[in-house]
Amino acid sequence: MTEELRERSLHIVPVVERDPEDRMVSFATVIHGFPQHHIEAISRILEIADETSVPYEVVVGYSDSVEGNSEVVKSIKKHFPQVRIARLECGNHGSCKKQISGRCSGKFLAFFDLDYVYDFSHADLILKFINFSEKKMLFTELPVIPVSLLNEAGGWRSLMAGEDVDLYSRIAVLSGIIAYPRSDLEDYECVSRSQDRVPRSFVKRLLSNLVTTRDLMIGCNYTVSDMVIFNSDRNLLSRLSLHLFFTICFVATKFAPTRAVKFDRNNYLVFMESVVESLILKDHLRFDRPEDRINLGLSRGELNYLKKKSKTWGQVKDSLANYIHVDR
Repeated sequence: MTEELRERSLHIVPVVERDPEDRMVSFATVIHGFPQHHIEAISRILEIADETSVPYEVVVGYSDSVEGNSEVVKSIKKHFPQVRIARLECGNHGSCKKQISGRCSGKFLAFFDLDYVYDFSHADLILKFINFSEKKMLFTELPVIPVSLLNEAGGWRSLMAGEDVDLYSRIAVLSGIIAYPRSDLEDYECVSRSQDRVPRSFVKRLLSNLVTTRDLMIGCNYTVSDMVIFNSDRNLLSRLSLHLFFTICFVATKFAPTRAVKFDRNNYLVFMESVVESLILKDHLRFDRPEDRINLGLSRGELNYLKKKSKTWGQVKDSLANYIHVDR
């Protein structure tokens, strides 16, 4: 060993410790409808948060105008006094997510769903992702976004459906996604949400479906043709009826207060191709969890759509065979 190498080998590099607050995670959610497992869901989130060993907060947003929210809030306050409750203005899914993210203090935002009890192993995933110190989004069942990236991308927008794809596509273009899927993806062509109360009136149901589908088309930047492809397994009469309905919804997008963000392909493809790229690059191996099975759940409609519309999917689908699980 030369003298220069010896000196370099003996040189002690000072360790620069990060401020603990720079690793703070905000676990946030919004109450919609009547979640059936909110006690179990929040209890598990607190366990996950404790296990990460980083500073954290749990913030739950609600609106007084939504029937049943006050009872859920009382239950949460009784069982979890450490959880911060935030009153929000009445709004749709995207608007409420935008509001609650603005009430959080952490450097990372993990948005959870009160209808799900998440696997405890998310604590390890979150901690390792934070230690990567990368300005990307962790896409898994419990997604994590650096707040600086969330703000740079513009955050959620006022949409009743498709609000996540709308945001994730902008993040994918801006910085990128680290994909670690282990269960089914949300069915993006499905416009109903099980936890929302269905209006009794036929007219109100029709208007609700119209607004939801309109916003889905805005958030994902879908055309009528895209929507028809997702529903191509239906019978002829049903497809004709849906084609008319989707056409009306598409016309309605032109008069909506929120307009679609447009790239060279629709936002669903932008997002999904970013997920695919991460899987091909094997980003999941960086988490060093050989016991996990990477599983990208797709509906038959989604798979059919990707085969027809995504050039990237056609090029790499054989390499993804071990990761894809088709159901629904």
